[in-house]
Amino acid sequence: MQATPAAGFVDIYMEQLSLATQQNLPLVTPLMASLMINTGCNSRCTYCWIWKDTHKNTPLTDLCLAVDELAALQVRQLCFTGGEPFLHPELPQLIRYSRSKPMFTAVITNGTLLKSPRLQPVLEAAPNVLAVSLDTLDPQTYQAIRGVPLAGVLEGLARVVEESRRFPRVSVHVN
Repeated sequence: MQATPAAGFVDIYMEQLSLATQQNLPLVTPLMASLMINTGCNSRCTYCWIWKDTHKNTPLTDLCLAVDELAALQVRQLCFTGGEPFLHPELPQLIRYSRSKPMFTAVITNGTLLKSPRLQPVLEAAPNVLAVSLDTLDPQTYQAIRGVPLAGVLEGLARVVEESRRFPRVSVHVN
């Protein structure tokens, strides 16, 4: 079984935690962090409130400052969430910036914009993982949960699979 980059981060974290314990030092830093880069969403999930909020994108300068602070804390995995991260116009720049740090970078998306022109710049920015949240493959159940049709998400996933062949550094996950 091949070790994943995330497994390496866990090993480093556990080693630091062990050393801190042995030396009676308070060296416990976060291993992972999620950064909500915007509010507002183009899905209408029954279990979520964020689509009811006013859509706001956090300025890139503020996001980069947050990335710097998380890197200083030795965070090893950073997940960009929202709202819907693909609605943030500077998502590719943010991914590139975070990739310049010693962090594993992931983008968690609802998948509705994967067939849009926004996909290509994100893949070019090369997050380690592009994770698509998918509650079910049943179109009626999906519509009932997410408030949007499943067909567009599946078309977007097919496009991501096709495009990802040209971007082997990006791992595509469905959760």
